[in-house]
Amino acid sequence: MNSRSPSQTEIIKNIQEIAKKIKGKDVLDVGCGDGLYTSLFCRNDNNVVGIDLQKLVDPNEIDFKFIEGDALNMPFPDNSFDVVSSFDVIEHLSDDRLFLKECCRVLKKSGRLILGTPNRHRISFFILSMLGKKPKFPRNLGRHPALGDIIHLREYTVKEITSLLKDCGFRIREVRLLWLGFSFGKLEVGIRNFPKFFSNLVLYIFIDSQKVK
Repeated sequence: MNSRSPSQTEIIKNIQEIAKKIKGKDVLDVGCGDGLYTSLFCRNDNNVVGIDLQKLVDPNEIDFKFIEGDALNMPFPDNSFDVVSSFDVIEHLSDDRLFLKECCRVLKKSGRLILGTPNRHRISFFILSMLGKKPKFPRNLGRHPALGDIIHLREYTVKEITSLLKDCGFRIREVRLLWLGFSFGKLEVGIRNFPKFFSNLVLYIFIDSQKVK
């Protein structure tokens, strides 16, 4: 944990908290990347599948089944999974509505979608906007050695992402707003517990929702 940023550590803690309550379920992690978050669901007799466009996982070091595939056209039948999770993915996809409808399609009746994405109104962006330097999208966040350029096509406020989820067939079970802070290169400073007044300025939006259509 020490090599991870404080905000990533906080995100992991929240995923762990939900994952430990999921037992004996079919779980799909969309955009699983290197499997860091996916592996948190590999407990309690869960059957876990990870899907990504590129194979970044080592088959010898994971406890879940990996499938190379597209989040906008997933190779699974309707009603396949009890839980779909996806973290730091939706902001990269060309069609966010199609993605959420695909998640809804592969979920069983009353299945859960657990979603995480950056908050567009985080405090650093808020300050830049106040200074007349409002961040624009698409936004290049740098280059990954395996993935190439990391592009956020868009980001969301809490109101926008919850509204989008509802439009795509989900009801909101819980919204968690994580980490109020700044990044200075590799240095990150912030706080886990913050006054409710500052909730809209947090770094990360974490949503637990349920299929209703």
